[in-house]
Amino acid sequence: MKKDIRTLAAMLIASATLVACSSDNDIIGENQQPVNPTGKYPMTINASQGEDPLTRALTTDGTNISATWTSGDLVSVYNVTKSAALGGTLTALSSGTTVKLSGELTGTVEAGDVLKLTYQTTDDFTGQDGTLEYILDHYDYATASITVSAVSDEKIIPTSTSVSFQNQLAIVKFTLLNSTTSAALNTSSIRISANGVAYTITPAGNGNVFYMAFPKFSYPGISLVTKVNGQLYNYAYYGTKAEEASYHMNNYSTFDPGKYYKISVKMKPISPEYVDLGLPSGTLWATTNLGESAVGEGGYPYALGETVPHPKFRHSWDFYPWNINNNRACCPTPVSGATDAATANWGTEWCMPTVAQWDELLNTANATREYIETYTKGGIKFTSTRNSNFIFLPFCGVYGDDGNAGYTYIGYYRSSAEAPYELYNHLGYNKKSGSYRLGLQVRPVRAQ
Repeated sequence: MKKDIRTLAAMLIASATLVACSSDNDIIGENQQPVNPTGKYPMTINASQGEDPLTRALTTDGTNISATWTSGDLVSVYNVTKSAALGGTLTALSSGTTVKLSGELTGTVEAGDVLKLTYQTTDDFTGQDGTLEYILDHYDYATASITVSAVSDEKIIPTSTSVSFQNQLAIVKFTLLNSTTSAALNTSSIRISANGVAYTITPAGNGNVFYMAFPKFSYPGISLVTKVNGQLYNYAYYGTKAEEASYHMNNYSTFDPGKYYKISVKMKPISPEYVDLGLPSGTLWATTNLGESAVGEGGYPYALGETVPHPKFRHSWDFYPWNINNNRACCPTPVSGATDAATANWGTEWCMPTVAQWDELLNTANATREYIETYTKGGIKFTSTRNSNFIFLPFCGVYGDDGNAGYTYIGYYRSSAEAPYELYNHLGYNKKSGSYRLGLQVRPVRAQ
């Protein structure tokens, strides 16, 4: 074999077994992918069931979910070592749990290269209808890896003659309950915010049970909100390892790929209210902060772009999802939809205030400011100059690496942009930059 890469005529033939990882309950998915080297190489590999005891067929509520290939399924191939996709696709030549994959590949391949095989029907998970059948028909996603031992006689020779595809999706069965009564919470529509994506699900028959398929999360939080008979309900979940002693983002897990979860979600009834201050824009300000149970108590702290409060409210750079390789980057702004904490927790009628809406409230032509300590905490009372209505914004401090850093003489509030607002007890205020990873209060707004 020559060190330089040549263009070779070839077929890639792989025998593949679909396997999925699971916990007590399992989901089995399929994985195949197209390949893209600069030459054409033949290769043969057998895919057999993995030795991992979790790679087995899954039974859920008496219904077997089998992992099978369908003739014509396409598999892509990516050269991990060269950071390049290989041209062409592998095609399943038959149907079943073990099949041969065959196709012409073009690209650059050398001994020692790691090739990733992927079968994925789509990377858009927003169109789910809440049924298991829809997931099985539309959201297969599995991968496998091989290492090239040699490229000899115009053939790719892998280091192993067998490979197992592993499911890369988590499937979650949600059962909605009323947290107050524990009764089934039947709904016609529910909004889920997870990993910066918003999903709207319509459970079959307006019921309280639905299924969701999720790819791997980079942010271990999920928010659910629904309205039933005019009553709003919400729920926030941080992750399966949220209470571990080690508080690094990499230690958190919401839903692990290849596993099946059953979750009873106790939805909390909430009744957010608003005040009309007669502002020129028509903006209606909420009477409480996000997560606040009564006026003046203060709510949960949120980093910008996050929709679920941290356990123990620790807001170090290690927690911030957009801090990749310690680049200390901010999430895309202005936040909206699945990255807007107000929308994710209170529904689409609510959102975090924009800079313009904050500036309008702070304009003394629209509202007077008064520091008072009438409630549990001290804070600023904004009274409309156009009517007698007012809102109270409590001072709750700022949450950093070790929880609340104090500063209870200052009110720290988020806007939908990168810069939050600092409200002072001497009635002044400031726009502060670079605080997006810190935990600050959120006062939602809505349009009139």
